[in-house]
Amino acid sequence: MTDKMLAAFAAAYRTGSFSAAGWELSATQQSVSYSIKKLEEELGFPLFVRRASRVELTSMGGQFLAWYNALDHGAEELAGRFPGAVPSGSVSDHQVRCFLTAARLGRVSAAAEALYYTPQNLTSNLTALEKGLGLSLLQTERDAVVLTAAGRAWWSFFEEAAASLRSVRDYAREEYAARRTTALIGLSEWLDKEAVERVLADFPGDRELCVMTNQELLECLERGEADAALWSEGHAPVNRGFDVTPVGREEMCLYLPEDGRACPLLVCPGWTRSFLENRAISTQEMSFQGFRPTGTVLTDTLDELLSLLGTGTYAAVGDRRFGRFSALPGLRAVPLGSEGHVVACRLVNAADDCAARLIDHMRAAL
Repeated sequence: MTDKMLAAFAAAYRTGSFSAAGWELSATQQSVSYSIKKLEEELGFPLFVRRASRVELTSMGGQFLAWYNALDHGAEELAGRFPGAVPSGSVSDHQVRCFLTAARLGRVSAAAEALYYTPQNLTSNLTALEKGLGLSLLQTERDAVVLTAAGRAWWSFFEEAAASLRSVRDYAREEYAARRTTALIGLSEWLDKEAVERVLADFPGDRELCVMTNQELLECLERGEADAALWSEGHAPVNRGFDVTPVGREEMCLYLPEDGRACPLLVCPGWTRSFLENRAISTQEMSFQGFRPTGTVLTDTLDELLSLLGTGTYAAVGDRRFGRFSALPGLRAVPLGSEGHVVACRLVNAADDCAARLIDHMRAAL
């Protein structure tokens, strides 16, 4: 990793935005995003949850932040002990690796051979490191390497930092790997969990379905606490940094009292305005298969809607194939022929893990 990658990481954390980090670093948003992407590739786990307008640390990113803060604090203390020339240039992990190897083996040729460098390339990296720190770290006498006092102090610092980074990396990778082998799927409260489980009965992988409200589902998905989310197309967020994949066609129906008498229409909470307008649900003048509602009743929660619908004196629109409406007795379902879907949402560019295979399985099954 390079100073540029670490600077991009720190700025993105401070500002909560790649664009703001770019402005702070006099760089483009694309440059900051690329630096952080390369850092994540080197570490082997995601550092940030990317949203439409801001970014937040993952739990693994929080562990890396603690390591970075300790590194930054230790470097400041060490620089104060050995003041030198004004540092110029950047410091990379390649340069540090050359320095540690040369210090351990005591000879330039041996270090170059161990790292598959030429002696000239190794020496260039050592010189660049000294220039970046503004200090003389070692003296070379022919092929032999002798550390200065500052060199010995920085050698100990780099060794400790490398060891602590290995611990952070190993722990975070284990945590990330455990999540990748079990699909953590958030399930909208509008969907029938048993219906989804039937579709996934022969899925060859571990999974955990957790039913949530739509708002809880969105927050968990944005924080990276769920690998994917399943919900009705009418509820799914748009332009929020998610890949939205249709996995199964809904069977939208109008649920009426069995005697078919005129009654108020319950409007589902959480459905987007466009969802209502596209189906003309929000207008009393619209008739559904010969049914004309006497009025519109807004409900605050799904449980309230289902409770009112179960009294047999209201009507509502819902999904018969995957929704919870079909479990209510005493109602007549009239198909509407709407072109809705159950969709799966994941973070854009999420890793190809168990959740991705689960989504593919649902698409094939449905």
